[in-house]
Amino acid sequence: MSFQHLTNNDSTSLAPTRPQLATDVKGAVIYTGLCRAQLYKDMRAGLLVVRKKGSRTILLYEELDRYLKAMPEAKFKPLGNNALNS
Repeated sequence: MSFQHLTNNDSTSLAPTRPQLATDVKGAVIYTGLCRAQLYKDMRAGLLVVRKKGSRTILLYEELDRYLKAMPEAKFKPLGNNALNS
């Protein structure tokens, strides 16, 4: 894993940074594509594990990935022969 170096308007002060490990609920909505209400519903049901720091709700990207992968696969009815020729 490579780290970027950012400067604080001073070329001698390089601070290593790392990718974010977590986000807030707003970021989780963007990351998952699910609505805020659904995320909170699944948090209350214990399907999505979150962390708290004071009043902040923190969601680890690792947990969001696990949560999405645990969702059931979509099932679709097979197309009929007429639908394929349309």
